[in-house]
Amino acid sequence: MTGMGKRLEGKAAFITGAASGIGRQSALRFAAEGALVAVVDVDADGASTVANEVVEAGGKAIALRADVSSEDEVAAAVAAAEEAVGHLDGVFNNAGIMHRDDGAAEATEETVWDLTMDINLKGVWFGCRHGIPALRRSGGGSIINTASFVALVGAATPQLAYTASKGAVLAMTRELSVIHARENIRVNLFRIALAGLLLVFGMPLVRLVRDYASDWVMTRLLVDLQWGLGQKLLRLPLSRHRGEASGELLTRLTSDTGIANQAQSLLFGSAIENVAVVIVAIVAAVYINWRLALITLLVGPPIAAILQIFGRKIRRASQRRHCRWGTGCLASECRCLASASHLASHAQ
Repeated sequence: MTGMGKRLEGKAAFITGAASGIGRQSALRFAAEGALVAVVDVDADGASTVANEVVEAGGKAIALRADVSSEDEVAAAVAAAEEAVGHLDGVFNNAGIMHRDDGAAEATEETVWDLTMDINLKGVWFGCRHGIPALRRSGGGSIINTASFVALVGAATPQLAYTASKGAVLAMTRELSVIHARENIRVNLFRIALAGLLLVFGMPLVRLVRDYASDWVMTRLLVDLQWGLGQKLLRLPLSRHRGEASGELLTRLTSDTGIANQAQSLLFGSAIENVAVVIVAIVAAVYINWRLALITLLVGPPIAAILQIFGRKIRRASQRRHCRWGTGCLASECRCLASASHLASHAQ
């Protein structure tokens, strides 16, 4: 950690839910930037493990156990951190849960609702309630509360208690940011939402563009296809049409071209959507971790090429098997028929 910038040199940070996930990574990053980190979690062993990771990497950290749903434990943890370090400059209220039994209104039990609110909402409140006085004693500082994009747009999969708790955290953070701005205490939300917002708002826009482009292109293609086919039929000799009902010609001009147009429309629409999904995924990946995104972009194409090669071989093997058994063989795609004809001609 000695080679990294020290933007937080001399600062002290209090991070809840720091034994794993976002909390753990934040603790490691804060320490890498020079901060002394109070690693707080209900899992005492997990908190100690992360604190040891920080120390082994050359940073400074202490491990504290606290259940954020208990005000007494949060107050004691803040006091212990302040006493050990002498001051606090930042509080990251990150601890939270998403209960597996959290669902729609009629499916979510009251116990699940209360537990989610106790940790996700009251835990943040307790962190602010006891963290703000500590920051005030240090002359100011920063509070970060973990939220989610579901607070703005809701969740596609039912998780009512979680969504409601994050909505309340959003409103509480806005209120506290106004109240304590004059005290040099910033209260903000942790922005974990960009990827989610890109998917929530970006994909409907992608589908709109896909549908519009598909309809516009395919309409022109259908007109050109029907016109070209009509001109082709008109240039054929009359003998070609003997014994052929007029209904068959109309079918070719309408139904057959329509079916071909629908197939091409599906392929064209899928191509647009897939390209857009890739672009959205790349933007989200770069925002979250540009180094990992760069590695993925470098490694991804060779892997895709290898998979494509194997895919072709598998399709050819499957095609040969179908031809051998006489099922699913298309003359336009299968080389077996040409080979069979060649062998037959030699046999004669």
